[in-house]
Parts: sequence; structure tokens; C-alpha cells
Amino acid sequence: MRQLLILTHQQWMYRNCTVHFKRDGRALPQNKEILRKVNSLFHTNEDMLLPADQDPLHIDATKLGKGPAIVQDRWIANMNSAISAGRLHRARQYLESDSLAYAGAEVYKPNHNQ
Repeated sequence: MRQLLILTHQQWMYRNCTVHFKRDGRALPQNKEILRKVNSLFHTNEDMLLPADQDPLHIDATKLGKGPAIVQDRWIANMNSAISAGRLHRARQYLESDSLAYAGAEVYKPNHNQ
């Protein structure tokens, strides 16, 4: 009976630590997901970002990981915005270069007189 009580208590402690653990209002699974996002975004290639938007990549990752949840959330939002801005800029450049190439190209006109 004692072993059963010890086992039940250990399971209860584990569940409390994983389900009810909160850090800055986040449960452990939420905290792990945020840290996974931060880690993933830290591996963003600088070339994907505009030069003015590269500052978030140059902060201390350890400090960010141990920092408050609101700072992590803001950093993630800033990085997502910077990546979107970089994509938009590259898309505009592509469209502009494509339209310039098209404007300078001769238009094919089939000769139906043959």
C-alpha cells in the first residue's frame, strides 16, 4: 500500500510540475513552444532581413531566453515583422525587375502572311 501511495504522489507531483507550472503566466508546454520559436528565429539568415531590421538578431540569446515572457513575445513579433518586410521588399524588387525586363523585350508577333 505504501508503494502505491508513493507512486501516486510522484505522478501527482509530475503532473503539477508539467501542467500547472507557470512562468510569467505560461504553462511549461507554452514556455517550451515560445523558446522553440525564439531558437528557430535566431537562425534567420541576415540576408532575409532589411538592413534596418537586423538589430533583433544581435541580442543576447541567453538573456532573451531567461527574460520575461513579454520581452520574448515582443521579440518574436518584431522578428516576424522584419521577415515579412524583407519578403515584401524582395517580392517588389522581383516584380519591378521582371516588369522592366518585360518592357524592354520585343513582343513576339507571329507572321500569318506566310
